[in-house]
Amino acid sequence: MKPWAPSENADVAPVTKENILATTTTTTALKSLTVHTHIEVTAYLGETVQFECQSQGHPQPRITWVLPDREIVSVLPNGTLHMKSVSHMDRGIYKCIASNAAGADTISVRLTIAALPPIIQQPRNENITLPEGSTAYLNCTARGVPPPAIGWITPGGMQLHPSQFINGHNFFVFPNGTLYVRSLSPTDAGRYECSVTNVVGTAWRAIILTCTAIKIIIIFMILYFSYDQRIKVSANGTLSIVSVTEKDEGEYLCVVRNKI
Repeated sequence: MKPWAPSENADVAPVTKENILATTTTTTALKSLTVHTHIEVTAYLGETVQFECQSQGHPQPRITWVLPDREIVSVLPNGTLHMKSVSHMDRGIYKCIASNAAGADTISVRLTIAALPPIIQQPRNENITLPEGSTAYLNCTARGVPPPAIGWITPGGMQLHPSQFINGHNFFVFPNGTLYVRSLSPTDAGRYECSVTNVVGTAWRAIILTCTAIKIIIIFMILYFSYDQRIKVSANGTLSIVSVTEKDEGEYLCVVRNKI
């Protein structure tokens, strides 16, 4: 390219690298970047990214962007390149070109896409014992980027997802991943597995739920009455003999029974 030199009748100012500003906007923060020949930007998977390329010159420079796949795109007059829900396909070097009749200048931005595998905040394995008829809350909260999807598998192989209603069953999964089991019975006991998944990976958590049965014991007391007023049986099962004689000698058998 020939060195720039103004003509006698032209009112033209060159584009200079010092006039170019690149910024990026994500869902969590706004970063202002000073001008360098190369800029490094990191965004999380699924976020929104904006690259601004501002320039000064006369006539007003035209802004174009060259994408990592070599595609050339024109943008709005302010030079902003806007990308929603970035993925690994969007990583690479983006080049901004500002040009007018006096010349052109460029600046490049390298976009790196970061992601976090899902992490479950509760122990990987847990044993829980609850009485029959009670309510169970089985927790499985997780974090990751992008946010992971949560699912449960019951001992019977039923797959459950947050906010899913299943007719005829006592299960419900809250949006935060907690599994709610209403009116526990021995048939609800077993191994419950929680899985959390995003594009990076999968994490698991297992809970062994034990349901203890409540036994209601009904005692039937059979009383043998005697005309002997010395022998009495009280309501609590106590046998009393007043003024014991030799005739009272022998074995006395107490029998307690219920319906179980």
